[in-house]
Amino acid sequence: MTKARARRKTQTKASALQKWWSDHFSVAPDDPSVVNKSEAELEEAWYEWLFGTLEELKAENEENPSRALQEKIDRVQAVIDGEKYEEDPLIAQWERELAEGKIPDLEQRSA
Repeated sequence: MTKARARRKTQTKASALQKWWSDHFSVAPDDPSVVNKSEAELEEAWYEWLFGTLEELKAENEENPSRALQEKIDRVQAVIDGEKYEEDPLIAQWERELAEGKIPDLEQRSA
């Protein structure tokens, strides 16, 4: 990988994390709470949110087990594990949305 390509990839990741923060906390992209965060701080917050989502889904599935909830759990876990499910259009869409800093709709059934 060239230095320029690596720099673009890093900038893209940082931009995606800033967009996620901005959307998640409903603040403007130029808000100090966004621009003053390092990429590491943003990534930590994103993973905390992702792990929290996973725990909420697991708790909900324990109370009311369902195949749909288990599929959501598996998909969130796959994102955490860094697995790619390109064969599943919905998972691919969720991964794209996460990469763009968006919060995917885990209730969605198909892409």
